[in-house]
Amino acid sequence: MTARRPLSGRTALVTGGSRGIGAAAARSLAAMGAGVIITYRSARDAAEELALRLRAEHEVPAHAVPFDLAAPEAAPESASGLIESVARLATGVDILVANAAAPYPHAPLLELPAQQLAAKVGQDVAATHRLVTAVAPGMLERGYGRMILIGSLHAEGPSAPGMTANGVTKAALAAYARYAADELTGPGVTVNVVHPGYVATGTSSHLPSAIPPVLAALTPGGRTAVPDDIAGAIAMLTRDEAAFLNGACLPVSGGLNQPVSFRRLQSVN
Repeated sequence: MTARRPLSGRTALVTGGSRGIGAAAARSLAAMGAGVIITYRSARDAAEELALRLRAEHEVPAHAVPFDLAAPEAAPESASGLIESVARLATGVDILVANAAAPYPHAPLLELPAQQLAAKVGQDVAATHRLVTAVAPGMLERGYGRMILIGSLHAEGPSAPGMTANGVTKAALAAYARYAADELTGPGVTVNVVHPGYVATGTSSHLPSAIPPVLAALTPGGRTAVPDDIAGAIAMLTRDEAAFLNGACLPVSGGLNQPVSFRRLQSVN
C-alpha cells in the first residue's frame, strides 16, 4: 500500500460495472491499486473489455462476472451465484459498490402497476441485503471495509417525470443503510449511500431534452454531473480519512441538493 495506490492489496466488487457510474468507479478504484470484480447484466463485451483495460493499465486483478438482480436465487447470475463467483476469484471483498439496479417502469403513479413497484423495491433491496450480509463479516474480521450503496436524489422527492419506482427504491436503500450501519459496521468498516443528482449516462438518456440544461442552470456548480464526479465521491469514501463517515447519505449534485419537480415545471405556461 502506497500513498499513490492506497488500495493496493484490496479487492473491490462493483455491481453494474460495465458502463456509466459503475465503470467510472471501477476505473477509479483500480487506479488506486484495488483489484476489481465488475458485474454486468447484458453488456458482457463491454464488461470484459473494461476488465482487460484495467489489468493492462493498472496492473491489478480485474474480472467481469454476470449478475442480474431479477434472476431466480438458484441461477448462477443471482446474488447468491455472484457471491460464489467472487469467492472463487478473491479471498474477500474489501469494498462493495452496490450500483446495479433492476429495471423499472417510467410511469405516473396512476399508471404504475403495484406489482411492478413492489418488484423494483424488492429486487434492489433483497440483492443489496444479500451482498451486504455476505461481505460485512469478513470486513469486520479484517478491520477494513467500505460498503457504498449508489442511491439517487430521487429518494428525496419528485424530480424527473415517472421516477416513482426508482425514488421509492432509493429511499428504501437509504433506510437500509442506517440499519446496516448499526448492526454490520465497526472499527474500520462503514456503510454509506451516495446520492447522485442528474448524471449524463445512457440510463438518463430517456429524460426530455429540456431537462439537463435547466438542471445545469439551477446547479450552483454550474453544470450537471458526469460519471467520474460520482466515482470521485466513491473513491473518497474508501480512504482511511473517511473511516468515521458511517450511515450517511451523501448528495453528489454540485449543490442542487433538493428535488425539482419537472412535472410541475412543464405544466407552467
